[in-house]
Amino acid sequence: MMKPVPRLLRGTPLRTRCFYRLLAAWATGLYLLLGSASASAQVCTMLATPPTFVSYNAANPDKKVNGLITVTCVTVLPASFSYTVKLGLSGFAQLSQRRMSNGAGGYLNYNVYCDSAYGVPWVDGVGASCLGSGGASGFLGSLVTPFTVFGKIPSGQFIASGNYNDSITIEVLY
Repeated sequence: MMKPVPRLLRGTPLRTRCFYRLLAAWATGLYLLLGSASASAQVCTMLATPPTFVSYNAANPDKKVNGLITVTCVTVLPASFSYTVKLGLSGFAQLSQRRMSNGAGGYLNYNVYCDSAYGVPWVDGVGASCLGSGGASGFLGSLVTPFTVFGKIPSGQFIASGNYNDSITIEVLY
């Protein structure tokens, strides 16, 4: 059953009526976006370049490499926003120790840090940890924030040779 045409639109060509309905739907969506207290006025994306440990020798000093997490947030409305970057432990973690696996039962301990002194592990914000954060305010602007990730494999781990890998979940909360 077809809905009756509102009195205001009677005599108006069908194409124009469809445009008015589309315009009303768009305006309703914009109202919901602007009028909702919980609506987000920004979109954030993340790009990660992980620390890559090319080789490891237990007799050498600690192996240290850097990675990078770049967070880009674009505001689409006048807004002030902030965000937090959290890193999960890892797929092979044991308690709070990150580990890489060779897939055959061998593990290599490592960690990632938010400071160049390798003093504060970068995890999910629980305990002695750090959280990357950023934010801005403006209209139709963007903010690109790089976060350096400092990776370290402690020396003295005598392991079987082979390829070791792991993955870490990165969350951008805003």
